[in-house]
Amino acid sequence: MMLPHAQDIFPHAPDGGEIRLGTVGHSDSTSVEDVGDGAGDYSLVRVTLFDHTDRNESADDSPGVAKGRRIVAMISAPNLHVPKLGSVVVVARVADTDVWVILSNPVRNASQFKGGRRSVLDYGDETDVIIRGRSVTLADSEGRSVSLGPDTGFQVLDADACGCQLKAAEWKTFVSKDSDVVGLLSITAAASVLLNKSSSGSVSCLSVSDATIKATGKTFAACTGNVALGANASPLFSVQVGPNPYGPPSTTIFGQP
Repeated sequence: MMLPHAQDIFPHAPDGGEIRLGTVGHSDSTSVEDVGDGAGDYSLVRVTLFDHTDRNESADDSPGVAKGRRIVAMISAPNLHVPKLGSVVVVARVADTDVWVILSNPVRNASQFKGGRRSVLDYGDETDVIIRGRSVTLADSEGRSVSLGPDTGFQVLDADACGCQLKAAEWKTFVSKDSDVVGLLSITAAASVLLNKSSSGSVSCLSVSDATIKATGKTFAACTGNVALGANASPLFSVQVGPNPYGPPSTTIFGQP
């Protein structure tokens, strides 16, 4: 079956289809992609086919470079990859047309990727890879995942539902236990919150917002050498400790007038 509008883009070929080997590029151009008249919306790649003599290494000083018929071939979705100039490709022609499509881009040596359970997706050192969709998730067999999308924002999870998330201008890092969040750090432009839930169910929280620091919990312990109460606290104004009204002045807790 002919591709949509192929008869308007490519010359008609009355013979049958075929699968051929070739190399990317034409001898008269250093450009890989071809945008000719009437190409429509298709992305075309210049390819030169091997003929029967090109593979005779004893008769050709460069048998790895095709020198036969020159064609242009389409790439296929979703892997919109244009092979490098000079690389080997397998192309197929649709029967009764001159429509060519790149089927694969074989690599000469991939020994570094072989062995064990390894499977590698490699576009080379000079290629910037873009994975595009409404959402994208990378996941392993044990439940760890990295997600990017409008529903999750940017989210990283381990198998125990612990992780982090950036969504709607809020960064959250969380720790879960038995499907319950027991630790949380939340940062927004307006506030920062650190929350912890103990095994007994009591919640401790430290929040910073609107120039106010608020600590909530069963016990507050300030384990420091000195405590200054106020921006202008001074040792001249020691806080009294002990029974009222004549407790001795503290040597470590200072206030301000």
